[in-house]
Amino acid sequence: MSNCFSFSKKNRQLTTKEIIFLRESGARRRVGSIVCFWKEKEEIGKSRISITVRKKNIKKAVLRNRIRRLVKESFRHSEIKNIGLDINILYSPLDKKLSPQPQQEELKKNIEKFFSLCVYAKKNETACS
Repeated sequence: MSNCFSFSKKNRQLTTKEIIFLRESGARRRVGSIVCFWKEKEEIGKSRISITVRKKNIKKAVLRNRIRRLVKESFRHSEIKNIGLDINILYSPLDKKLSPQPQQEELKKNIEKFFSLCVYAKKNETACS
């Protein structure tokens, strides 16, 4: 039984080398409290994502896992999973002294904003070709 909203290994970047390569050679954009790195994949297919939440920024594991779950949920419900990008989402709060607990609605809005920007850019790129 396959669920269309699953998050399988095919959707994840699994090695540290892939993540480092993406950060060094990919494009970068900050959207609120997240920094997004992305690069088009060599082969056409599904997008892959990795999520980085540093213990230095968010001390409690419960909060780090909550951020990861929000990103995964947004990824599963977005069109971005079918456009062929490698993506790394880095959670980095703008003001670390303000509140260690992430504002969930703002975080979700920023992630969805980034995903929709990527989908829009990819659609316009194919329309111009």
